[in-house]
Amino acid sequence: MFNLATFPYKVAFIALAIVSAGGAGYVKGSGDAANKAQKQVIESLTKAVKLEQELADAKEHVITEYVDRIQVVKEKETTYVETAKTSVPSQFNVSNGWLYLHDTAATAGNADRARSSDASASDVKDNQALATVVSNYSICLQNAQQLTSLQQWILDAKDKIDKAEKEKKK
Repeated sequence: MFNLATFPYKVAFIALAIVSAGGAGYVKGSGDAANKAQKQVIESLTKAVKLEQELADAKEHVITEYVDRIQVVKEKETTYVETAKTSVPSQFNVSNGWLYLHDTAATAGNADRARSSDASASDVKDNQALATVVSNYSICLQNAQQLTSLQQWILDAKDKIDKAEKEKKK
């Protein structure tokens, strides 16, 4: 019935069977874990590419709107400068004090009251000065459009990133 000579072989065979089954389970389990990890990496990369594309689309949209708005501002500037030079009647030359204060303000300099109060006439006609002021306003409006577009792009990008983060948490 029970042969002591074969007993160590039977124990060794049972131990080998247990170790083999455990090893096979480990290999299968680690393979599944590797597959899951690989799927997660692919999914993350796919989401990252999708987010990059959405950000690029938002940037393109904002840039297109910005270029259109700047074009409108420049066209109006051209029209208004031309109107100032040709349609607005020139009645007098602006004073040297007016020119000094305008130029100082345009450069954010420190104005000298004595130079600002110079009432002597300059060589610049009032309609020429108006054309310069119109051009300066146009530059300011272009800068405002640029900042508005930048803010819109930042808000759009933030919305897209927040949306991607919410999807990531799901």
